[in-house]
Amino acid sequence: MLDYSREFIVLAASLNYTKAAAKLNVSQSSLSRHIADLERELGFSLFDRNPLALTAAGRHYMEAISALIERLDEAVDEGRSIANRDGGEFSVYMLPTDSLYASVVYESVARIRKHAPSFSPRFRYTDRDSSVFDAVLSGKAEMGILLGKPAEVPEGYACEWLVDSPVVAWLHEDSPVLQRGIIRFEDLADCYLVRSTTQSSHTWSDGMASIYSDHGVEPKFHLRDLENKESFYLTLRPDEVLLASDEGSALCKYNPSLVKVEFADPPLFFSTHMLYGVPSAPLVRKLVEMCHRVVEERGSRFESR
Repeated sequence: MLDYSREFIVLAASLNYTKAAAKLNVSQSSLSRHIADLERELGFSLFDRNPLALTAAGRHYMEAISALIERLDEAVDEGRSIANRDGGEFSVYMLPTDSLYASVVYESVARIRKHAPSFSPRFRYTDRDSSVFDAVLSGKAEMGILLGKPAEVPEGYACEWLVDSPVVAWLHEDSPVLQRGIIRFEDLADCYLVRSTTQSSHTWSDGMASIYSDHGVEPKFHLRDLENKESFYLTLRPDEVLLASDEGSALCKYNPSLVKVEFADPPLFFSTHMLYGVPSAPLVRKLVEMCHRVVEERGSRFESR
């Protein structure tokens, strides 16, 4: 009803369906139908037809609803202003996953919302032109979850450890590595990591590379143009490997031809970190603090590095 009333005000100002429809960027038939629906809901006619003119009831409604909509718009603007002063809206950039670090972030948001229902950070998962690191530095997101700590944290930003998230390796069923009885991490030395030309996946590939480096293995990459996480799994070749957060399943939900490999020695982890600007908005800081509390209360066996 409110949207149709806004259209009514535009039509009442011009008394011309063609001009009003063009201004509203709707078809003339849609505008005519909306006005008819509004009149039916109100229970009285807003216009006399041929020529188009406001009825007495229509004129009264226009004056009353115009004032109400103006007050409503003022209330919305004021509410947004208050929210911005309190750091109300902010974005969190995080790769899509069901892993440990994601569950910590989601649980933290749920806990805060119990006491502050308006707390509702927007999660961003894909951006072809930005990695998580770049998204935070460019202002696209106020906070980002990194799979590994960057070599250098720019001035004006904080990068805090979140949790060490377990990692497994996915190999194609025809991978020669699987022919070995006992598989150790160094057996992956001849496997290529997959890296996409899209920037959004670089957080993942950088995290994989850091695990290689931590274990003294020089990573090698195959570069492809991949749009999303599913494409990585679907196109994996026998000479390639993906290191991914352990989501508990023994089978790859994207590609049944892949085999899950766990390494007992050494264990693999993504050392996840929270990147955000300082000074940060109050609610960003609140989420960071709650994430630390959730990890502590869970009694995680993963230790800070």
